[in-house]
Amino acid sequence: MPGKGLTLAIAVASPAMADGPSRPSSSPNPIVTVEGDTLTYNGGNNANGLSVLEAALKDIPRDQITKMVVNSGGGDTNSGIFIGSIISDLKPDLTIETGCFSSCAYFIAPAAHSITIREGAFLGWHGNDRGLQIVADQEGVSLRDHLATMMADRANGADLDAYLDEAVPAVAALIAKE
Repeated sequence: MPGKGLTLAIAVASPAMADGPSRPSSSPNPIVTVEGDTLTYNGGNNANGLSVLEAALKDIPRDQITKMVVNSGGGDTNSGIFIGSIISDLKPDLTIETGCFSSCAYFIAPAAHSITIREGAFLGWHGNDRGLQIVADQEGVSLRDHLATMMADRANGADLDAYLDEAVPAVAALIAKE
């Protein structure tokens, strides 16, 4: 039933898929096309992808898009949120061609009406910005202290305090957006 939850299906591979990509694309210049009722998004989630998506949909009636094919290794949280918002308005039946990882899995996939994962493809999540705060809370330390511990061995002589002065507010802002 539309609007009553998310349907997840696994599709059988077809010979045509054998010629397709072997891993999710993180291209900084995503390719977005509309053919009939199908929107295809191939590449990373970034400002370029958001712009190309908006341009591709500019003159398309929203009810025209009923299907979406995605192949994305994810990318930027901010762009992913905006791309996911556009997909949420469309509510297409999503087919994951090769993979939908990171911000694709967090923001595009949940926005779809249904999800079909082709054989050999994947939908993959990893720790997100909110996870950093969750771990800090579990450890009973501040987000700053948690990030300092994580970055201490990677600082390589850099000014860790200066890094944290920028990183902590940036991570806190991303957590609020998520």
